[in-house]
Amino acid sequence: MVKKLWRIPLLLGILLLLFNSCRVDDPVSEQQSTSKEKIAAFERFEKANNSNQPAPGTAEKKSYISYAEPFAHIISSFLKKHPEYEEKLHEQIGTIRLDVSSQTFGEKAKIVVFPVTENNSTQVIGSWVGRVNPERTWVDFVYLHGGSEDSQAFINTFQQYYNGKNKTANANTAARYGDPYHQEIPDVTIIKMNPWGHSGGDGGVDDWTRYMDEHPYENGHFDTMNGDSTRHDDGGTYNTFQPAQNPCEQTKSIVNNAKSKPAIDALKTQSKQNSEDGYKFKADGTPSQVIHGGEHSVSFGDKSGYEGAYHNHTSRGIPMLSPPDIDQLLGFARAQPSSNSANVNNAFMGMVAPNGMHYLATFGGTYQDAVKTFSQDDLDNYTTDFSKLENDLTDETKNGMTYMDGNGNITNKGVEKLFFETLKKMGLEGKVNLQRIEADDTVKTINLNANNDPIPTTC
Repeated sequence: MVKKLWRIPLLLGILLLLFNSCRVDDPVSEQQSTSKEKIAAFERFEKANNSNQPAPGTAEKKSYISYAEPFAHIISSFLKKHPEYEEKLHEQIGTIRLDVSSQTFGEKAKIVVFPVTENNSTQVIGSWVGRVNPERTWVDFVYLHGGSEDSQAFINTFQQYYNGKNKTANANTAARYGDPYHQEIPDVTIIKMNPWGHSGGDGGVDDWTRYMDEHPYENGHFDTMNGDSTRHDDGGTYNTFQPAQNPCEQTKSIVNNAKSKPAIDALKTQSKQNSEDGYKFKADGTPSQVIHGGEHSVSFGDKSGYEGAYHNHTSRGIPMLSPPDIDQLLGFARAQPSSNSANVNNAFMGMVAPNGMHYLATFGGTYQDAVKTFSQDDLDNYTTDFSKLENDLTDETKNGMTYMDGNGNITNKGVEKLFFETLKKMGLEGKVNLQRIEADDTVKTINLNANNDPIPTTC
């Protein structure tokens, strides 16, 4: 158990990988970037197209303009300059196709959708959605994959296009690396009301935000591709990105990291002693110096610069993350860099026990969820309830042998039930993910079934 001594004021069906409201200046711009400078690709494109539009007040109607070209130019230029990132996209989602796009949505903000296919094929598996703000100073890219109605409409329409045109996979490379300013990008019409327009909206910033707010958990999680804004030698300022990790990938990257693993192994040994130790971990797995605690507590102190922590429980403790441990997890979430709102989801808290039980909790909520705080009296009361429920789960007259073994010891199922019931009492239901790490380092995600019993699934 970790006792907090002070406090400082986070869709399996649809997967969202965001270039989160990031600055993505045109890499070939020769201008020096400023915080309000327009993205060069859009500025150049609009100047060229506005010169071809009818003069205001004339009877001639303005012609439709597709914005696929500047979006494709930004994507193509970025991937050519960062092939390592393009390779990660290939591994995690497939191939972004720039040889076709949706129609352009929006009057002020502009939204364009590109298909994503399986690598080396024309099988459409998702869509890459771009939105540029009305001022043309920021651009978002979102990957949609899976069960929502909007996502499926995109997939179906693009698949019909490829089936009809009989496109070959060889067109893939040219579309990705060719110059979008010298290639045609035909539109296909998505037979779907502008999902970001909402009752006649213009697809602007508010509509986009409202759509995302209304579709936050369509059968799964959303993850972001995030990073720190970096100055590049081409004069552009834009984010360098790391692919998002789902809870399974996040846990595997922690427990298998060559830097973090020795510290975790040391805690497994310490768990057989009579006191708790702990380590804080940086993003690359580098551990802090060992933090010595008491019989049932470790104070992690200042969390700045660290993504999470690990500690051990002893044979006299309950082999599961306790209410104070969960509170510490929120502290790590709050301590993540505020440059990207999704950074809170990097926070984690691990626990190893002498009986071989090894669990890792990761934060799955938003920053607003993470600012939830508890008084010491709250934590003391939750801890009392935690101990009482553990006793009830191992009381044969109340629960039979459902949550304990033949020796009367609580089982994995028991402590997992205990964890989720505790989250519910603390008002954090659905905000924290739980993984069990087996002795051979196999990672299992723990979810609840319809009867609120824990069900493990191997990652």
